[in-house]
Amino acid sequence: MGYQYKPKLTTGQKIKKFAKRMTLALAFGAAVAGTGVNYYGSDEELLVRIDKVKVVPATEAGEAPKMVIYTDKGTFVNAPTRMLMKDAGDAAEIAQYLREGETLKITVYGLNPHLGKLDRDDLHLYRNIRKVHPGPGQIIIVTPPPTPDDGVIVTPPGQLPPKLPTGALTDNGFQEDQLAPEASAMNSDLNAISKNVPQLARDLAIMAKLPLTGRPVYDMLIDPANGMRSTLFPVPLKEGSTSTYQNKHARIGRGTGTSTAFHEYYHAYQDVTEDGKGMFSLTVKDAAIANFLTEASAVAYEIAARKEAEKLGLQFRATPVYQETRADGSVRTYTITSPSTNPENLKAFDAAYNAALSQNLGEAKALEAGGKAVVRRLLDAKDDQWSSLYAQVAIININNNLHAFREDGTSAGYPQKRADVFTRQGKLGTALNFIPDEFLGPQANASIDKTFKAMGLLIENKAQTYYTPVPEQNNRTSRAPAPGRPAG
Repeated sequence: MGYQYKPKLTTGQKIKKFAKRMTLALAFGAAVAGTGVNYYGSDEELLVRIDKVKVVPATEAGEAPKMVIYTDKGTFVNAPTRMLMKDAGDAAEIAQYLREGETLKITVYGLNPHLGKLDRDDLHLYRNIRKVHPGPGQIIIVTPPPTPDDGVIVTPPGQLPPKLPTGALTDNGFQEDQLAPEASAMNSDLNAISKNVPQLARDLAIMAKLPLTGRPVYDMLIDPANGMRSTLFPVPLKEGSTSTYQNKHARIGRGTGTSTAFHEYYHAYQDVTEDGKGMFSLTVKDAAIANFLTEASAVAYEIAARKEAEKLGLQFRATPVYQETRADGSVRTYTITSPSTNPENLKAFDAAYNAALSQNLGEAKALEAGGKAVVRRLLDAKDDQWSSLYAQVAIININNNLHAFREDGTSAGYPQKRADVFTRQGKLGTALNFIPDEFLGPQANASIDKTFKAMGLLIENKAQTYYTPVPEQNNRTSRAPAPGRPAG
C-alpha cells in the first residue's frame, strides 16, 4: 500500500476547512429536513454597489489572487476552489469592473444564502463571483438642447410697452415689492400664513375654492401631519425665479404669480402621493421618464387649475413684468415666462378640453384631457424652454444618483410597478390624472423611446464582459508544484 503526501495545514487553513465542512453539513441537514436547499450549486444574480475591493496576493504558484469585495449586499470572497477554478487572467478580467462606487450586476456561485436561520455573512467565504457586467450607464445628451427664449421684449423709444404675450396670466393690477425680506410659515398655520406671507394666503384662498383641481392639494397642504412649509424670497424680476419644492418646503419667488405657487404646491402633493414609490425604484431610463412626467404634470396642473378658476370667476395673480429705461430712451420689458404661459401649450390644452366637453364627458374629464395634451406636448419636446431646462434636470437627478438604482426591468411585475410609479406623478384627487394612457399600457416602451429620442437623450452603454468559469479541475494535479516538492 502506497502513501500519499499531504502538506501540513496552518492553523488558519484548519479553521477554514472545518468551517467549510460544518457549513456543508448544515446545508445537507437542511436539505434532508425538507427546506429544499441546493448547496454548492446555486447561482444568484445581484445588483450591487461596490464599496471597497481588497486584493490578497496568491500564496501558492498557479493560484489567482483572492479578492474580498465589500458591497451594499454583503461581503464576497473570490477565491480558488475545487468547484470553481480561476486563474490570474480570470481574476483580472473581473477586477477591472470592481471599482469603488460602481454599480454593477454580478452572478455569485456557491451556497444558497437561504439556509434556515444562517446569516448571509456566515457563508460569504463560499460564495464566488461567477459572472459580472456593468450596471446602469449614465444619461447623455446626443443633441444639444434648444436655446429657450429669454423672455425679453425691447420697445423702441417713444412707444408704449407692449401688451403681455398671448396666453399670459390675466393682469389684475397686483403690485408687490420684489425685494421684500424672506418670510416663512407652516401651511397648517393659516394665521401665520396670512400674517407672514399674505400673497400665499391669497393663493391658498383661491385653491380652497376649486373643487376639482384645488381642494385635494389645499387639504394636503394644511394638514399638520404633512408638515408643509412655504417661503417667499426676494428675486428681482429681470433675473427670473428659482422657485423650488424639496423636503416638505416650497420656496417661491416674490411676485412670480399664483401659477408658480400652484406649481410648487403640486410638487408637494406629488411628494405625499408618491408614498416612497418614486423614480429610484425603476430603471435608469424609466426614472428619467418619471422625472419628466413629474414636471410636465405640474405644468398641466397650473393650466388646469387656472381654467377652473376662470370658469368660477376667480383671478390668478398677474404675470410679473419689469420695465427698464435704457440710456438711449428705449424701454426693455422683462416678463417671467414659463411653459404654463406658452400660447401653444395653452392651445393644446384648450383643444383637448373643448373636445371632451363636446362629448359630454364632464368638467373633470375635460380638465384631465387638457392636462394630458400638455404633458404629451412637453414630452414630445415641442416647448423649447421646457426641453432645455428639464433635460438638464433629469440628467443631474439621474447621473448623480446612479448608485441608488437596483432595478434592471426584468423583475416579476415590473411593467405594473412602472405604471404605478408613473400614475402617481399625475394623480390629482380621485377624479383626475394627467399621465397620458400610452405611458401606462402596452405602448409604454415605445412611448418612452419616443420621448428619449425627442429630448435628444441616450443611455451610455458600457461594454459588457462576462466571466465564464474554468471547468472543474483537480487542484492538486493542475497546480504547479511548490518549490522543493515533486509534482503528483
